[in-house]
Amino acid sequence: MTEQNNRWVLVADEDANTRAVISRLVGRIGLPTTAAGSGEEALAVARDDIPALVVIDVELTDPSAYEVCRELREAYGETLPIVFISRNRTAANDEVAGLLLGADDYFTKPLHGDRFLARVRRLLARSPAPTTRSALTPREEEVLGLLVEGRRTPDIAEFLCITPKTASTHIDHILSKLGAHSQAQAVAFALRDNIAGRPHSTNPR
Repeated sequence: MTEQNNRWVLVADEDANTRAVISRLVGRIGLPTTAAGSGEEALAVARDDIPALVVIDVELTDPSAYEVCRELREAYGETLPIVFISRNRTAANDEVAGLLLGADDYFTKPLHGDRFLARVRRLLARSPAPTTRSALTPREEEVLGLLVEGRRTPDIAEFLCITPKTASTHIDHILSKLGAHSQAQAVAFALRDNIAGRPHSTNPR
């Protein structure tokens, strides 16, 4: 992404016209969008690069909008803003269900542009900015690199010749510095921003 701070919005909707409308609206506040026509495509896009905000049509399929929301929440926690939109499910109980299932906001189609953008701006204000490589020490970068490889804490400790307690401390520091809520989210941030170092030493520092 080329936009300042690498922030962008994922729009998951099977309707091309709706995707175009949202793209134009979000473009008014200087953010690019990436479109997905299915739940599977949306999850694939989000795995490659973490969005600043996600807009999901409730009628999305393969998998459902609710499943996409659940998987994104598991990966990135509560700081990722997720918005549901719908043309057919417009009753109050539909909105309540969407919010209970993890959405931060719920809009009906056709969208009211100014209202949509006003609420989106508020959500974006809480969305974490991309992390920087300088936030981590060289050792923390090594540990993060091992997490990216799928290694567990005992394996990391053995590889780096440190105690499991020290490895856990490094992981805690990494999560704190990256603003991550889980190791999975830290790995996602590392892949997005290319901040994981390659382990190059088995001697403790």
